[in-house]
Amino acid sequence: MQSAKSLNLAQRDLFLCLLIFGLTLAAQSLMALRWDALGVFAQYNVIFDTDPNEWHSNFANGWAISDFRHPLLQYFVSIPMRVFAATIGALNLTDNPAALREFLALFVSPLAAAVKAVCFYLTIRLVGLGIAAAAIGCGYATLSFSSVVFSAVPSSYPVAGMTIGMVTLCSAYLYRRDTALAKALLLTSAFLSVGTTVSNAAQYAWVYCVTLIHKGAGFLRSLIVPGIYALLILGATFALSIAFAQLRGLDQKADNMIVSDEFIELFQIGPREIIERLSLFPETLSRTIIPTSPVWKPNIRALQRADPLKIEATFAENGFGVWSAILYLAGVFGVGGGALLAFRQGGMWRWLATGSCATILTYWAFYSWFGTNHFLFSQHWQFPTSLLLCGWFSTPFLRTRTGLTLAALGLLIFLAGDIYVLDEMTRAIAGSG
Repeated sequence: MQSAKSLNLAQRDLFLCLLIFGLTLAAQSLMALRWDALGVFAQYNVIFDTDPNEWHSNFANGWAISDFRHPLLQYFVSIPMRVFAATIGALNLTDNPAALREFLALFVSPLAAAVKAVCFYLTIRLVGLGIAAAAIGCGYATLSFSSVVFSAVPSSYPVAGMTIGMVTLCSAYLYRRDTALAKALLLTSAFLSVGTTVSNAAQYAWVYCVTLIHKGAGFLRSLIVPGIYALLILGATFALSIAFAQLRGLDQKADNMIVSDEFIELFQIGPREIIERLSLFPETLSRTIIPTSPVWKPNIRALQRADPLKIEATFAENGFGVWSAILYLAGVFGVGGGALLAFRQGGMWRWLATGSCATILTYWAFYSWFGTNHFLFSQHWQFPTSLLLCGWFSTPFLRTRTGLTLAALGLLIFLAGDIYVLDEMTRAIAGSG
């Protein structure tokens, strides 16, 4: 009888994973196609400083030199895409594999969003949430404003967010089952994550560290071992990136030096701006989750290049008013309260709270040093922030049918907010062309 019940639960989980994957992929793909038709992906910075014109080409063609920030991302995406397009061409199903790659590249970010959504659902199921609560919690995470915006735009951020989800899920699996398979899955996901974006090494190190601590490995060993693995993975990704470049006769080292110099020059900011970003981070956390309308400012690069869309979405110039204060308090009490509730539950809930808080605090400090749109980097903390918010599902009220019903109604309001803000943004873009 117990076996039949377990099988039934597994079937429900599988069905929900497929449903979550399909709905997320479809919705984000429609948004991507709409913005592509408006010319958003043909230029710089229209959507929160993203560079979809570069990344769309990189995903489709993938032979530009990768840099130290994303050492293997272009290869992860473009090599399978080239193989697929070449196969379709060999079967005479297309006479233009390059055009097929250009079309498929539009769906890289939506696909990443769909995979991340499934990872989120499975993670909170492993933590112990029931199917209904996990589905609702996953809905809030998938509809978080950062996800719905960036998952429609070709860029590194949604892929980085996906790999953060993969590392978290594999760590949760290792927490539950300390097997060679679980360790191999975590190591593989970490390689994909760090190869996508090098700063993801911090997230891997923290969640693995917390996993070891909760499994009784000892504090010092739990700090040192993940740190060593993170450094080894970083070294491996850089070595492979250089090897790929040399195979193609390109100077990866020289390019890294140029990119690093430009990166430091472009993104360095003063102490006042750094302190402001550090102090206002709770507001950024709220904007990561809650759909809010951005400010539109002149797009300097578009004006310099005579591009048709001459506006740029930003939260950096909103100022700190009443709405900002409300969002600030929501970030403090919503995320902080969820973390506290999760930590007090003990066991795997405490693992979730500790690892998520360590990751968010690290990215809070790290990305406050960069001088571009702070919201641009929100995919790095969106997944752990959404996990902490699920801590509220540990309260007795949200374990009742009434509580879950109200949470589901809130999700519908959340969806309506996303639709309203995205439609507002789309109309502003269409009107600027």
